[in-house]
Amino acid sequence: MIFGCANCHKYFQRYLPQLRGQSLYHMLRQIPVRMGKKYEPVALVDPCAAREAPQWYDDARAFLQRLGQPFQPLYPTAQDIVCCSFGGDIRVAAPALAKEMLEERIQRSTLPYLTYCTNCRDIYAAAGKESRHVLDLLSEADGGPYKAAPSLTVRRRNRERLKAELCRRFPGAAGAPETALAKNRLPLYISPELLRRMDQLLLTEDWS
Repeated sequence: MIFGCANCHKYFQRYLPQLRGQSLYHMLRQIPVRMGKKYEPVALVDPCAAREAPQWYDDARAFLQRLGQPFQPLYPTAQDIVCCSFGGDIRVAAPALAKEMLEERIQRSTLPYLTYCTNCRDIYAAAGKESRHVLDLLSEADGGPYKAAPSLTVRRRNRERLKAELCRRFPGAAGAPETALAKNRLPLYISPELLRRMDQLLLTEDWS
């Protein structure tokens, strides 16, 4: 199994050790990639799961070097990595602490952030820090514009769409979930200000 998420890899190894797997970046550092692009310097921000998986730490760096992406590591060694504030549901149990942690992480560098964890990317983007996922460098010629963080509802709908698509491709799997795309549902408009407040309170839109 090829893992694009260090945290997923960690839990599969812990609870299903008989499953053989490796990181996506271990593969990417070995296959041909297009060179010659001009990338702006960034600060490489490792996810906290990489602290227990040095191979992820090394593979991500090797891939970026091969791609020609200039970067400054935010954490000098794997043991220096700290949580972005997403892990452990900190913002649920102690939102003030999560905010303090996030502000400290953002102040570590004035460069835009580049990470190989979707949760890290979205957490920093939601706080106004320019941030991008490593795979964005492959999907667009120059990495594309920095994207805003999706709301909690959008993240949930994306997972629902993915499950529905996998169920379509692989008949016999568990039934596809209901999604917000179902017909005969009234569109719901929520202002950006209210949506940000809902995200802070960990509330998703109610489509029922």
